[in-house]
Amino acid sequence: MTDHVLVSQAGGVCELRLNRPEKRNAITFEMYDTLWDAMVRAEADDSVRAILLSGAGASFTAGNDLQDLSATPSPAASTARSDSSACCPKSTRS
Repeated sequence: MTDHVLVSQAGGVCELRLNRPEKRNAITFEMYDTLWDAMVRAEADDSVRAILLSGAGASFTAGNDLQDLSATPSPAASTARSDSSACCPKSTRS
């Protein structure tokens, strides 16, 4: 695991901070996997009431890291995780 996604929790809030300011927080497949795992853990934790997604530095995110995207022959493993609503039904509760 890298330090490109920082996960912290306090006061019922789980913060997921993109931490690649030198690349304007461009997201790699590894970062998507880390974000997914952190959201699944937050969903399972009853003390988490909200998930805050933020970015280090001046930019939230530039989007996908195009170098990482072009270097990966098939994103099939990450594609299965693209439906975040399947991961986090807590957001639909009243």
